[in-house]
Amino acid sequence: MRCFELNGKRESDKAIADCSQAIRLHENYASAYFNRGNAYRAAAEYDRSIEDYSQVIRLDPNDTDAIINRGNSYNNKGQYDRAIEDFDQAIRLNPRYAKAFYNRGKSQERNNDLQRALADFRMFAELAPSDPDGRKAVERVTKALRGW
Repeated sequence: MRCFELNGKRESDKAIADCSQAIRLHENYASAYFNRGNAYRAAAEYDRSIEDYSQVIRLDPNDTDAIINRGNSYNNKGQYDRAIEDFDQAIRLNPRYAKAFYNRGKSQERNNDLQRALADFRMFAELAPSDPDGRKAVERVTKALRGW
């Protein structure tokens, strides 16, 4: 889909227009809602991205990527509790989804729940050992807990 390619080129306005056209032609086209949600999120239009990701989830309640992306949009809005609910849901659907743990850890950290953030970052580091973000996050939160 061209909308996906436009997102990759960081052409949010064109991607939104292209996805909107696809949705007009096929109102239950989950991929178009998902990609338009990505474009809205890239344009910092978080409420609109949340609407589109929610539509994807209505069409496919097990779409963990849409759940994660909606959580990221809530996180961007500073609605950490709602973000955590989405990350919890993604983890229930796929307990080995490493990025869900990392993103939930970020929300926990921003919500000043450092113990839970640390547990999530440790799980992320275990599930994705080659990703340096896990180790860095564990170190950062451990230092914060120690008051360094």
